[in-house]
Amino acid sequence: MKNIGLMVVVAMVMGSVVAAPLAYSDTVYNGAADGLITDAGNWSNFAPTNGNPGTVTGINVSSPEDLANLDITFTDSDLTRTVGNAAQNFNDVNLTFKGASDWETLGVGGAKDNFIVAKAGGTSTINWDSTGSLLNGGNFTLGNNAGQIGIFNQSAGTVGFQ
Repeated sequence: MKNIGLMVVVAMVMGSVVAAPLAYSDTVYNGAADGLITDAGNWSNFAPTNGNPGTVTGINVSSPEDLANLDITFTDSDLTRTVGNAAQNFNDVNLTFKGASDWETLGVGGAKDNFIVAKAGGTSTINWDSTGSLLNGGNFTLGNNAGQIGIFNQSAGTVGFQ
């Protein structure tokens, strides 16, 4: 009888060890390949996606392409997006800005670019918890009339439109 009790305790302890979740670590942006934020070669482990977040800390990033299916936190980093007279679309993203991060979206040659959150894909959230500023050269649009949802949360800093 004593042996059975001991086996149950060992099985319970071993079961809890086996069932323990593995620790998850974010991927970290390093810009090693071509500097594009969506290129896996610029990240320590993998290009981030929703559910697999990435972090950019203390690095200024220039990214001309639209951003989709991303989960990235920028801390003390600047993101500059420069495209030529086009809308800048952020579809199915979760972007967070912390510390003293700045984000500037400008058109090439002074063109006014539209800043569109969730135009064509899913629900997108931008969290602005930075003491820096977000500057946009055109219209600022959240969501669309086809059911896409755009959310912008601001708890610090400045948001400006030209």
